[in-house]
Amino acid sequence: MTSSQSSSPLLVAVLNLTPDSFSDGGMFSETDGALSRARELILEGACCVDIGGDSSRPGSKCTGPEEEWIRIEPVVSILANEISLSVDTHHSEVARKAIKAGAKWINDISAGADAEMFSVVAESSAKIVLTYTRCPKPHLFEDEPQGDIIQIISNFFERRMQAAVAAGIDEQQIILDPGMGAFIARHNEVSFELLTRFGELNSFGRPLMLSASRKGFLKAAGEKRAIERDGASAFVAAAVLLKNAFKTPTYLRVHNVALHSSVLSAARRMSGI
Repeated sequence: MTSSQSSSPLLVAVLNLTPDSFSDGGMFSETDGALSRARELILEGACCVDIGGDSSRPGSKCTGPEEEWIRIEPVVSILANEISLSVDTHHSEVARKAIKAGAKWINDISAGADAEMFSVVAESSAKIVLTYTRCPKPHLFEDEPQGDIIQIISNFFERRMQAAVAAGIDEQQIILDPGMGAFIARHNEVSFELLTRFGELNSFGRPLMLSASRKGFLKAAGEKRAIERDGASAFVAAAVLLKNAFKTPTYLRVHNVALHSSVLSAARRMSGI
C-alpha cells in the first residue's frame, strides 16, 4: 500500500443463510442468530453485510429463486432498515425483492447471466458486483479457459460492463470481483498468480472486490475446518493491498471481520499510512 492510495480497504462481511455453504453452512439458518451475527459484524468493522441464500461451492445445486427468498426474506426485511445490506444472488427475481426491501447491493456471481438482472438493478441506485466466473451458468463448473488469467478476466469484465451499461446501469454502480479459487481455476497456482497481479485490474477504474476468504486454495495440510484458513485469508488480503496502490475503493469480502480489521490496521501502521 502506498501513499497514493485514496482510502483504506472496506470490509464486506459474509453471512450465509444456507445449510450447505462450504464454510459456515447451517450456522446462521435461524433468523435470530443471523440478525445477531450481522449486527456483530458491523460492530467489528464491516461496512456492509452480504447475505447469501444459495451456496455456489463446487458440487452445489441451485435452490431456485423461491426457496432462496424464503431463506433470506426474514433477515433482509429487518436488516435492510438498519445497515448497508448486500444480497448475494444470481436471480433477478430475488434481486428485485431484495432491492424493494432496502438492499443497497446485489452481489451477482454470474455477472448478469439472468437476462433480467441488469434491468432490475438499472431501475434502482443499488450497486452491483460483477464476478468473473468460468461457469457457463451458476453451479456448473467447467475447465478453465487457457491463456493469461488477467487478460481472460479483463475480456470478461469488458463484455459484462458493456452489457450492464447498455441495460441502463450507471457505471458508477459497478464493482468488479475477479473471482477466486474454483471460480477461476481448479489449480491453486492460478489463484496465487491472480493475487500477485491483482493490481493490474486497476485499469478499469472501478472499485475492486477481493473474495479470497477461506477459499480452497488457502487450505493447509491437516486442517479440519475452513475456519482454519482465516489467518491465511487475512495475510493474503494485507499482502495484496500492501503491494498495490488503488485509486478507487477496494473491498474485501471476508468471513472473519475482526481478524481482518486487526491485521489490516497493523499493515497500515507498518506501511506508514
